[in-house]
Amino acid sequence: MPALVVKPRAVADAYALRARHRQGGTTAFFPAEVLVGLYRTLGDVGQVLSVASVLNAVLILAAIFLLLVAVTGLRRRRYAVLRALGAPRAYVLLVVWLGMAGLVAAGCLAGLGLGAAATLAVSELFEAQTGLRLSFALGRPELAQVGLILLLGSCAALIPAALSYRRSITAGLRG
Repeated sequence: MPALVVKPRAVADAYALRARHRQGGTTAFFPAEVLVGLYRTLGDVGQVLSVASVLNAVLILAAIFLLLVAVTGLRRRRYAVLRALGAPRAYVLLVVWLGMAGLVAAGCLAGLGLGAAATLAVSELFEAQTGLRLSFALGRPELAQVGLILLLGSCAALIPAALSYRRSITAGLRG
């Protein structure tokens, strides 16, 4: 007989079978041993993906900061005109900060929507190829990460806003 499936009556019997068939002459396959190795590997992959997720968030924050500085530079003349028309510095600070925080919020919402759509599309393709269904749900960890990015991005928006606050009217109007 080329294959035989044996179901032990007790856990001790399973260990006895394992010891008996590991001595040579037979090839035995014990699924629990394979699963332990597989779960260990998947746990390691999970840790790598967690680190990659954190690094991705850091890169996103750096990109957000560069975007905020670039947009503030492009709108520098507008803010100087506001000041020349008599707007207080605090008003210009608030306008710049709210505009930048709005950009960060729009980016977070767009990222959530596009990420969810892409995940669902890849899940359907994976299911069509393998027959395995991958579930997707936005949970607290994902929303917390987006909230953290929104909070840190809004705080980073204060830097270009403060630079606009401190800039003289003539420097802003010159370009």
